[in-house]
Amino acid sequence: MCTYRWRCVITLAAAVLCSSLSVEAATIYVAAGGDLQVALNTAQPGDTVMLQANAEFVGNFVLPVKTGDAWITVRTSTADSALPPAGYRIKPTDATLLARLRSSNADPALRTAPGAHHWNIRYLEFRANEGGMADLIQIGDGSPAQNSLALVPHHIVLNHVYVHGDRYVGQKRCISLNAATVTISDSHISDCKGVGQDTQAICGWNGPG
Repeated sequence: MCTYRWRCVITLAAAVLCSSLSVEAATIYVAAGGDLQVALNTAQPGDTVMLQANAEFVGNFVLPVKTGDAWITVRTSTADSALPPAGYRIKPTDATLLARLRSSNADPALRTAPGAHHWNIRYLEFRANEGGMADLIQIGDGSPAQNSLALVPHHIVLNHVYVHGDRYVGQKRCISLNAATVTISDSHISDCKGVGQDTQAICGWNGPG
């Protein structure tokens, strides 16, 4: 009888301890001029990285590998109620409601680390990189360096993104897609164009199929 009581007490204590150690999803707000890469590195599965609407973040940002299969969302701070809902495409006229990512050189504004997964990119604008060269968004690696499934990014969502090249210069490739289980939906992709070279809005050649 005494042994049974102690088992009940120990079980109850363990349940309370586990409950107290549970971690709630966090929202990491990045204001204009803030360090987006630090926010991406800090974010844990289930978190949201919230970027100030109509602010521009300049750099070559990388989605790192995280442990676990809960989604990390990266999005504008504008409320959903002011943005197109599921099933309705984002439009260039929505640009002032979106946070913007731009590369200051010929490298992508956003790319994945090898094996990155469960990133949900929503309600963001991506502007052309310098000279409209190479990829604007790079999901996976099209080079021979990505030579095993362990290195292939997977479970990536691009939802309601406005991706465009320069109106005059264009862009070689807006999205390179060498990954697995990727969704691109309700998005607007334009001005992926050039003179004297092939250009693509979305192109993939080194994914698992």
